Amino acid sequence: GAWTNWVDVTLTVPLQAGANTIRVSATTANGAPNLDYLDVE
Repeated sequence: GAWTNWVDVTLTVPLQAGANTIRVSATTANGAPNLDYLDVE
């Protein structure tokens, strides 16, 4: 299939000062998302 359906998702998660690990995991049988951009503020 073509990548024609784009979706923006905003998640707010607690982070600790210093290094944090961010893991993207599949939640359906279709696999993990095609992640193009991650912004941490």
